[in-house]
Amino acid sequence: MDSFTMSYTGICFLLGILCMIPMARHLLFENFLEKNAEKLTDGKNVNLTCTTALESMFDRFGAAGTANFTSGKIVIQYPYCNYLRGFLKNPDYPTQYELWSLNTFTHEAMHVRGERNEQNTECQSIQRNHIAAVLLGVRESTADRAAIRYFVEMYPRQKEKGYFSKECAPGKALDEKLPGAIWQRSSDKYEGKGRWRPS
Repeated sequence: MDSFTMSYTGICFLLGILCMIPMARHLLFENFLEKNAEKLTDGKNVNLTCTTALESMFDRFGAAGTANFTSGKIVIQYPYCNYLRGFLKNPDYPTQYELWSLNTFTHEAMHVRGERNEQNTECQSIQRNHIAAVLLGVRESTADRAAIRYFVEMYPRQKEKGYFSKECAPGKALDEKLPGAIWQRSSDKYEGKGRWRPS
């Protein structure tokens, strides 16, 4: 084998390895999300997939995420997996899209857990978003802030999609009275539009 062929072969091999790195990172992130989603589903098996950009372009549902109640299959669309990755890298200053992505992860886990009604599912996820964030490695106080902000600022927008319920509030019918529920202190800490009162 002459030197040119050896060099060419080496470059091709190196490029192949470099091309595999994003794929490996993608698979590791999926596995990380899947493992932690199962902790939210009361032990039910989860098979979680983050779609590629091309797959998202041809998605027929138009939703950030979907879940199969029977198989435990969760599909999160490419942009929202990226937003969730961004949230985990910098959870102190999440964008609205990053908060949506956290709630999408929790929401779909609640479907696999067994809830089919969208209003009930959304309310269950609201009561567990801070737990989900902690499972994904976010500091507890930061996780609380993210979950509170979603509930106060973004949940009311779900009226248009039919996911909102007036019963999703402290002491109302959908209150599961979970220990440390964020909404029992949300109005005392968050004023909206990124403004927080001192604790």
